[in-house]
Amino acid sequence: YNDAVTFNLFDRVNNTETVVIPESFAGDYRIRVIGASVPDAPQAFAMVILQGGGVYPYLPSGDDADLAFHSDGSPVLAYANEGDEIDTLDDVGVHRWMGTYGDGNDFHRWVELRDKWFSHGFQSMGAYSIPRLEAAVMPPGCDADDMTVAVHPTNDNVYTAFVFNNADSNIYDSVYVRYFNGSQWLNLGTSFRDRGICGSGTAYRHASSPSIQVGADGRPIVAYVQQYRWSGEYVTYREVVVKRWNGAAWVGMDGSADGFVGFHNNAAGVDMVVDGSGNPVVTWKDTQQLKIKAFRWGGSWSQMGQLLGSLLPSSTGLPRLAYDDGNFYLAWVELVANPLPQRCVFVAQSSGGGWTGLGSSMTLGVSTNAGSSPQKCFVGAGNGQLYVAWENNTGDGMEFFARNWDGTSWVGVDGSDQSPGLAANLGEGSRYNTTLCSFRVNPSGLPT
Repeated sequence: YNDAVTFNLFDRVNNTETVVIPESFAGDYRIRVIGASVPDAPQAFAMVILQGGGVYPYLPSGDDADLAFHSDGSPVLAYANEGDEIDTLDDVGVHRWMGTYGDGNDFHRWVELRDKWFSHGFQSMGAYSIPRLEAAVMPPGCDADDMTVAVHPTNDNVYTAFVFNNADSNIYDSVYVRYFNGSQWLNLGTSFRDRGICGSGTAYRHASSPSIQVGADGRPIVAYVQQYRWSGEYVTYREVVVKRWNGAAWVGMDGSADGFVGFHNNAAGVDMVVDGSGNPVVTWKDTQQLKIKAFRWGGSWSQMGQLLGSLLPSSTGLPRLAYDDGNFYLAWVELVANPLPQRCVFVAQSSGGGWTGLGSSMTLGVSTNAGSSPQKCFVGAGNGQLYVAWENNTGDGMEFFARNWDGTSWVGVDGSDQSPGLAANLGEGSRYNTTLCSFRVNPSGLPT
């Protein structure tokens, strides 16, 4: 019963009630059930006890969910909580999978993860407590999207960054950051108020597309796109920014206040990974040069390999990065003539130098939808396994596809490189009103 979850109330009408104990302590608990009207006694009953915030207490909404993995390989999901009767705007939900996940023996068999997602902590909201991240302090009329999540590799702290959309049209969108230490959500400096981790001067406009990772020092690094107007210029650029938490403030990798990666960029989204030394690598699509760029931090920012792609303005999808055991992988969608114009998914590999193909992944691409148009793609790698996934709108619904590089060629994952993709064993319902939000590979090499 919704009111019971929200306000810890009971009623004498519904026969299903929920009691939420925000802070439970060791000891004996007494539960009294009183039947207000039991015409046919005795009446069977059952009780379910959940540790955590329950199973998806609010409907996930939006197309900006993200995945990461705890040290035991179980996934954690950050997504936009759909508004309810209390708050009609999207809040941030962070949930951890507590069920059986699988290991290397489950390769090439898609399994749906349902019913065992638990909230990462509660936020106090006055007289009631519900599993949200930011609703308790967000001003009325504000919203959140562009979720990204990362997990500390040793202490399992969960870090999330997202775009804070202010209700006041005169206030620019900002990037906010919080982390969960196992018992509560905490801030890092000004990461959860005002302009968050963004600059506060008049030159700093809207921020978007955050991507969060944990650096070599165990502290978070965030990359995002910052609309910025340089002094004396009348054009607003979309600069790529990478900032780290140094223990006292959010600064660039070089300690600067701005954290710009180059300048005069026109970035449409940014993605980031960290290498084996914990140094960030970022990629983005430049809408002016119509190229894919990648830059690597090694004491200073330097371009990684050659510019990629011959992007036409109608090319869709943002480039995505993955890293595994010294190798970087980059995937993107490009419009090509083959012989008729169509979009294809391309993949490149680098060990730190130039980008090379895997088979024909840089010439013919890896997608299998001849005559169709992949909308966006993802790449994931772990434990020597490399995967690419993409979504395609067939007109009858959205289909998801995935392929694996077996060392010599690209092969389908459980037949999901051919229509209807994942729906072949997840049911037809997965084709409709859906979008591919995130695609990651856990430490044992399982794609999710």
